[in-house]
Amino acid sequence: MPVIDNVLVGAHTRFRLSLFGKKSKNEEQERRHRAEELIEFVGLGGMAQADVGTLSFGQGRLLEIARALAGEPRLILFDEPAAGLAPAELDRLAGIIRGIAARGIAVLLIEHDMHFLLPLAHRVVVLNFGAKIADGLPDEIRRLPAVMDAYLGIDAPYP
Repeated sequence: MPVIDNVLVGAHTRFRLSLFGKKSKNEEQERRHRAEELIEFVGLGGMAQADVGTLSFGQGRLLEIARALAGEPRLILFDEPAAGLAPAELDRLAGIIRGIAARGIAVLLIEHDMHFLLPLAHRVVVLNFGAKIADGLPDEIRRLPAVMDAYLGIDAPYP
């Protein structure tokens, strides 16, 4: 399946018209144009016709984001988005998350990588084995001994 068709799958709940008729063709063209914009936004420009099976792991993550955005969410949840990504991919992902928030979409991140999370977050709630151990601003959170012990290692304070 081509990347663009995969992104269009995410927009299926937004189609208003039936599959038949002139107006439906116009709507499909609009959705296809929007999908192309999202592909560009996540950094996969030029790959709209590529088969999804040829994408790298990191590119697959970017495709997932484009597909989720095609549904025009008001909130997007990321569960461990940094897992398995190389440093350059993390930088790209951070930029995309900032871009999503700049579009007025609320972002909720579940993430263990505090070095990735804290520069992105406006507010942080920290859980340790299901119990809340901290809640506040990133600068406050990174200095709390309980957070340092649970996530950063007591001898490795966050810079």
